[in-house]
Amino acid sequence: MIDVNKAGGIVLNTKNNILIITNDIHRLTLPKGSIEDNESFEQAAEREVLEESGLRHVSRVKKFGVLIRPGYTDDNHEVPSVTKHIHMYLFKTDEFDLNPNVKDIISAQWVTFEEAIKILSWDEEKQFLIQYKESLFDCN
Repeated sequence: MIDVNKAGGIVLNTKNNILIITNDIHRLTLPKGSIEDNESFEQAAEREVLEESGLRHVSRVKKFGVLIRPGYTDDNHEVPSVTKHIHMYLFKTDEFDLNPNVKDIISAQWVTFEEAIKILSWDEEKQFLIQYKESLFDCN
């Protein structure tokens, strides 16, 4: 498999709900995406979070680490063909309205930590949330 770098975030609102998006292949996931030219991982993570959620403003709190999981290429959604190295950041927002601004995102929703662990499509994302659970909520 080919290794690819991505950037994304765990976004908490003021009720400590977590942002989950549904992509165009109906997977529930944390927001993330590609790094554009001359863009840092931090900048890419924030841009992707804003685009995929429709939020207008988020505050970056800290970097968590790199989430590694399988992924798909645009032309193959049947069998994972890449290994994604997703540089993950914690973001906070006081906004609640979600309206994704990109065509490959079907919807976005706020869920509790427990709901996120149940509904996320990737086990690696579930384990990443569990690993950083204490750090998520100690930044209030």
